[in-house]
Amino acid sequence: MLAPSTHRGIRDGVVEAPGYFALKLGGMTAMGALLVHLLYGLIVGGLYKSFS
Repeated sequence: MLAPSTHRGIRDGVVEAPGYFALKLGGMTAMGALLVHLLYGLIVGGLYKSFS
């Protein structure tokens, strides 16, 4: 089900898959990805609340 949506580089074997929550790329990368997602959620949630 996820195969068609996989990044082309990962499908072709050019880029290594980052793993679950990008843990194969190191702890700081996983923490950064989590923080960016939380920040995005706060911004979009705030905008959604202000426009509704």
